[in-house]
Amino acid sequence: MAQASRESRIRIDLAAAFRWAARLGMHESIANHFSAVVGDDGSRFLLNPVGAHFSRIRASDLLLLDATQ
Repeated sequence: MAQASRESRIRIDLAAAFRWAARLGMHESIANHFSAVVGDDGSRFLLNPVGAHFSRIRASDLLLLDATQ
């Protein structure tokens, strides 16, 4: 799978996980997060932005972070 389509799929799945967590009532606390590794070496990952309510997170809202920078 191409890296761009892999990242896109992971973004969609992670956003869905946030929304399901909200539906199940697991969203009411401070500074919680989910993350997902994107790169093969584990240095790039997606993370939700601070303050975003789990029920409103979209794939495009997720931040792509690089642990090597």
